[in-house]
Amino acid sequence: MKERIVLFPYTYDSKILYENRELGKKEIKLLPFKEQKEIVKEDIIEITEVKQKDSMVICDNIHQFKLEPYIEKIEKCIKNGQMVYVTPLMKRVLQKEFPEKEVFLNAAQILEENCIIKKGNLVKKTISVPIITCVGINENSDKFLMEIETYKKFTENGCKCSVISSNSLGMILGFHVIPEFMYDEQLNLEQKIFCFNHFVKSIVDEEEPDVLIIGIPGAILPMNKYITNHFSEVALAIGNAVEADAAIMTLNYVKEMNKEFLDELCNLAKYKLNMPIEIFAISSQRISFNSEDRALDVLYLEKEFVEKEKLQIKDGIEKPIFYVIDQQGREKGIGYLMNILSGNIEAI
Repeated sequence: MKERIVLFPYTYDSKILYENRELGKKEIKLLPFKEQKEIVKEDIIEITEVKQKDSMVICDNIHQFKLEPYIEKIEKCIKNGQMVYVTPLMKRVLQKEFPEKEVFLNAAQILEENCIIKKGNLVKKTISVPIITCVGINENSDKFLMEIETYKKFTENGCKCSVISSNSLGMILGFHVIPEFMYDEQLNLEQKIFCFNHFVKSIVDEEEPDVLIIGIPGAILPMNKYITNHFSEVALAIGNAVEADAAIMTLNYVKEMNKEFLDELCNLAKYKLNMPIEIFAISSQRISFNSEDRALDVLYLEKEFVEKEKLQIKDGIEKPIFYVIDQQGREKGIGYLMNILSGNIEAI
């Protein structure tokens, strides 16, 4: 019998994971807030159906829900002897908000990559496998979904793929994830570059994939003086640690796109991050800057709404560009990537 994973709460990310549950080796269920039940279309589980042997996964609070139910759920599960998994980001958020609950947070398992950091006189190692990176113009731009869809398309066509996902939930599907040392304030940029290079090399040597897909968390540039996106440090480190053969750029929802803007993004990615952008994927997340809170407001658009829209492409854009939810456009774009990499894959 498969281990059963219960995802709490219902979020955009947990929905993506649920819809692609066949990729993993675990049974996956969704546990929404009571207030969400009427809007959730997927097969959900009632709180009364959660069993002691089930593992509970506490997902990132991307929708800015109240935090109290999260810590209450963790505490209850720990007291009941259940296995609880928390994303690294969510643990940091809850530790800051509820320091008195440290004992329960420490009892939870962290969804993170187990790896050893080697410091000292490091040398970059050659990684002889085609690499696809997935970068986003902003934090919420459907990178996780594009990583999964790219993996599915390549494996369906007979390629052996390894994935380093930008999202901690990727571990439930058997993916690797970006290691926590990439966020360690005690490591400088150079150390992170060497460490990530060695991390990737160890995966490639052990798994011998035909293609490696790397999802890059965060954004590739600051939004403004208030939203700096850590000045793209993780993207900079990864771009210098590995040489990408092709890159996917995810963008926030727009109705139209022009060549000049995309050319600027291509140049930025090429010369700043060492990543050649080959396709553009437009997400279902519309963003706006909240001047009062000095933060981004993210609106998750319904699939039906986006499907009705027709993307207006101006000035003869040559590279594939599509809405992420557009299966035909998405498969055509990923097929374009496969054609670009076909020579490199055959040479392995």
